Amino acid sequence: MAAAANLGSLYTDGVGIAKDYGKAAQWLRLAAENGDANAAQGLADLYAAGHGVTQDWAQAEAWYRKAAQKGNFWAAESLGDLYAEGKGVPQDLVEAVRWYRIAAERGNAWAQFSLGDMLQAGKGGPVNSVEAYMWLSLAVAKLPAGKTRTDAVAERDDLFSQMSSGEQTQAQLLVQRWKPKSG
Repeated sequence: MAAAANLGSLYTDGVGIAKDYGKAAQWLRLAAENGDANAAQGLADLYAAGHGVTQDWAQAEAWYRKAAQKGNFWAAESLGDLYAEGKGVPQDLVEAVRWYRIAAERGNAWAQFSLGDMLQAGKGGPVNSVEAYMWLSLAVAKLPAGKTRTDAVAERDDLFSQMSSGEQTQAQLLVQRWKPKSG
């Protein structure tokens, strides 16, 4: 099924062949139905965007969930987004934090930023400035230059200025000791 997934990706990206989201969806579905997590994530992206298929948030959620349960951290981050925004699922900030954490622990910088943002604001759980600083710092280290990284830097630095010296030391130690989970 790797060949089907690869063909689906080629049609999605238009690499070496004309971009065709409809064909991409067909090939990705074939691979996803046979257990390919990356294909499931790609198919979910098509449903979320309405490319080659009718936009369907419930289908996007279902395929993201299948991919995330197989260890695809991009899909886990996307599930966090769906729960945070209430797309295809009822809005549930606790569930958003759970999925962001799964992706963040595996090294997804966008999930790290989202998780840090939610923890510092007390969304989906109690405020946790120390952990929020850690996630924001890790995100800043990996995010490419641009608005998201600029926002993460500003949020991290503002949070740091509001923390006690003990919290600052604890947060910096967490950043230094952090290692991504595998799988």
